[in-house]
Amino acid sequence: MSRVPSILTLLVLGAPARPVVGQDQFIPPPPTECATATAALTGTGPSPLRAVWVTAAQCPGARTAILNRVQRLGGVTDPLQVEGAVIASRLLRDGPTFDAFVTLANTSSATKLARTAAIESAMAQLYANLSVNLPAAPLLCTQVTVPTLPQLVGQAIVRADSATALLTAAVAIAGNTGFSTAQRQLANCAVAFLKGLGFIAPTASQFSLLYVCGNRFLVRNTAQFDYMLNYQLGSGTARDTFPVSRKPGNGPYSELTIIPGAAGTVKLYYKTTLLKTTANGNTVCP
Repeated sequence: MSRVPSILTLLVLGAPARPVVGQDQFIPPPPTECATATAALTGTGPSPLRAVWVTAAQCPGARTAILNRVQRLGGVTDPLQVEGAVIASRLLRDGPTFDAFVTLANTSSATKLARTAAIESAMAQLYANLSVNLPAAPLLCTQVTVPTLPQLVGQAIVRADSATALLTAAVAIAGNTGFSTAQRQLANCAVAFLKGLGFIAPTASQFSLLYVCGNRFLVRNTAQFDYMLNYQLGSGTARDTFPVSRKPGNGPYSELTIIPGAAGTVKLYYKTTLLKTTANGNTVCP
């Protein structure tokens, strides 16, 4: 009886990709092949195998079908039903799909196989976007050259919020003895790599919240990552969410103006973590 290769082995062996025409641009398969692959992903049967996933990953019109299928992998227990998703991830340059894998990795009710495969898939996407070859675990931690932060900022599809969520999932799996040694080893390697890139939750020291005049405030970000922040006015409970960009190449910080609808003290948050509090100075804008 032939031995079924592990997900890790299949990930490294990969699948023959079609020629690349510049970054993120593949010569797509014929329309009939794309239609067949998309239909297989859209169907309600078992998750399609490797060839279908790899074909679909090269079809621009199949991204929605891929995303929807990823969101249905949580209950899968057969390695052959998820290895295609892992391999195809190296061909994707797709933020929503990355986020879907991160969500799956953090879903405690999903199977151990699905959660581990989700981490592999997300890491494969990240490595592919950084043009880094992904070796087999357990060499994942030792044979990968960690890119510099400027390389990451310039090429990665992933937001800092998504990466910190992936880090959270990897830490949880690495410390859970219910997972196999190989699965925990893979999670530990993902933890080491993500931390090496600086993907951690932001700290208050990275931000400034400055009062200007009227109801106008400035938010400054000195970090090399984009973040989704939110602010609360006064003692209310409602919060407005907004994106803040990474600092520019040689600049000290990025800057964004927020104008609450009323006067009051502004509290700046990352998710539920309070970062800064600044009172309204009640001065008239010139």
